[in-house]
Amino acid sequence: MTGIYRNLSEAASDASHHFEIPIDVSDLLALIRFGLLPFLPSLDGSDTLLRVSDVRRFAGNVGYHAGIEGLFTDLNTLFRPGEGRRVSDMPAPHTKDDANDGSVVFIQLSPSMGLSFVLGETDTEEIQLFIASLRRGGVGRSSQSDWHLQSVRLCRVDVDPNVALWSLQELDQQLIRDLWRKSTCEEVSTSHTETLTIPKLYGNKSRMTPFLAAIARHYVPDAGEVCDLMSGTGIVSRVFSAFFKVYANDANDFAALLTRCQAVAISTKALSEFIEKMPSFYEQNAAALMELFGDSLSIEAGFLHGRVNSSALDQYKRYCEMFPYPIEGDPSAASAEPIPTNSAGRLGARIREMIVLRQQHPNSFPYCMATVYYSNAYFGLSQAIALDSIRFAIDKCMTGAFRDFCLAALLVTACSCASGPHFAQPPKIRSEGSMAEILEHRARDVLSEYSLILRLMAERQKEPARIEHVWNLDWRQALAQFDSVTKSAAVDRRGVYVDPPYTKLQYSRYYHVLNTILAYNYPDISGKGRYPPRSYRFSSRFEYQSSAAKKEFAELFQQCASMKAIIFLSYTSKGLVPIHHLVEEMEKVYPSLDLFCKRIRHHSQGVNIGKDRQMVTEYVIVGS
Repeated sequence: MTGIYRNLSEAASDASHHFEIPIDVSDLLALIRFGLLPFLPSLDGSDTLLRVSDVRRFAGNVGYHAGIEGLFTDLNTLFRPGEGRRVSDMPAPHTKDDANDGSVVFIQLSPSMGLSFVLGETDTEEIQLFIASLRRGGVGRSSQSDWHLQSVRLCRVDVDPNVALWSLQELDQQLIRDLWRKSTCEEVSTSHTETLTIPKLYGNKSRMTPFLAAIARHYVPDAGEVCDLMSGTGIVSRVFSAFFKVYANDANDFAALLTRCQAVAISTKALSEFIEKMPSFYEQNAAALMELFGDSLSIEAGFLHGRVNSSALDQYKRYCEMFPYPIEGDPSAASAEPIPTNSAGRLGARIREMIVLRQQHPNSFPYCMATVYYSNAYFGLSQAIALDSIRFAIDKCMTGAFRDFCLAALLVTACSCASGPHFAQPPKIRSEGSMAEILEHRARDVLSEYSLILRLMAERQKEPARIEHVWNLDWRQALAQFDSVTKSAAVDRRGVYVDPPYTKLQYSRYYHVLNTILAYNYPDISGKGRYPPRSYRFSSRFEYQSSAAKKEFAELFQQCASMKAIIFLSYTSKGLVPIHHLVEEMEKVYPSLDLFCKRIRHHSQGVNIGKDRQMVTEYVIVGS
């Protein structure tokens, strides 16, 4: 670490000397606890590291007052050190509601300026951004020293019902309110409709879009050019497009498709034509599969509409293990005791013949890939038949951008109706409770869900994102493309947002089903997870091994710096690479670095873990 970092005791000593008031470790811990003070874990995790500049920004005269009425009626009350209770005496909030007790936090930003907000009524990350915005804009840098005089007029700007800026000098109130609006970006919060049309992918940033947009707008002027280098669902690209000229990229085919569709405008006429044409093709494919798998569908219907008990549990486990056919490398399927049907053996042979034929001719009728690959693994049998039949109808009815739109809706539907939270492996049927939960998912009507999602996406697309281009490339190639098409941009008008994989989880295992449904090419599959070959699955060096990820980050930072592009890196406190290492690497190539953080509850991916372990700190590290 460079010399600008201090541990808690050193930072408290520095702040006390700087402000000439007593500040101790408990004050700093309270600021961290309330989400105001960005921090880093130490190398060995035994201590907390703080940047000197952040401590001096936040740890001046910080206190709180019970109740807002009559607050700060005179300058002595507002700026006198020690007035009110120390922030470290405040109770730690476990939830936002716990903290909503009417207490008001006051932070002295300079000898002549302070900020107050009602605890529990304001997101502290907005306070972080607002203070950073004031600092960057040069607001409040007066060194006035006679603040204690009662005769000095106090200027107050209410930027929010719960947030006020106080100053001993006249302020441009419109400017201050504009800075606050940029710090909240409430206008780009993910809408309910958008939430329903975003697949629940691990690490998607739908809940953080205002926070990310506000940070980007502090560094890149509106109408500047931003590259969303690893776009995932495309929700960040969509939000950024409200302010910037956006280019996006994702190396995963399904993610590139979802991002492209953020920019597709859907006409009522095109949607109506598809809805009118689709049923005949859908029924044609579904009828052929229902004829082939009729006996198994009847068995499934008995489970979907029957009682869940110990006898049904044993039978359903056997049913799921034997159908559609044993997969290489899946020991449970190889040893399964089949439910007696007259044609079970012949059906297995027929399925193998169908797969061999379609590996050479993928468009052979009927479409059946989801049915023979994923039935009773990630979907119910009737659901898989519906997915195949929708896919057949899309190929027969649609071309161009609207075909992409319909395929994207199919992927969202697959996520919505899947038997578990991801596709790393099928959910296990261990008990009557888990069987009931799986059957509840497999009873969902895929065609009805698809129709709903299609209409919701069309509603969302009334204002499509203004995305200039979406690449489907490795990040190096995409960055080179972005550099090439934006070379004429002025310095500080280009930004690169990076949201890389940050765990040992191999993302290709979690979402291989989406890429396979999209490609629809009947790859060889193996194992309980029914994975395609590794050569078929995209793998990122940001995941799995820490040493490889560190090298990848170093190269990423170097390339962005050589382009003179501002970089915004999203990463988590529980990531594969420690935050302090990312800060060190970025500081090697960027002269200025800022750190922002937000506490958020992560998706557990179906794992039963405690609430405390689900809560993580999401960092955004900015190099400029």
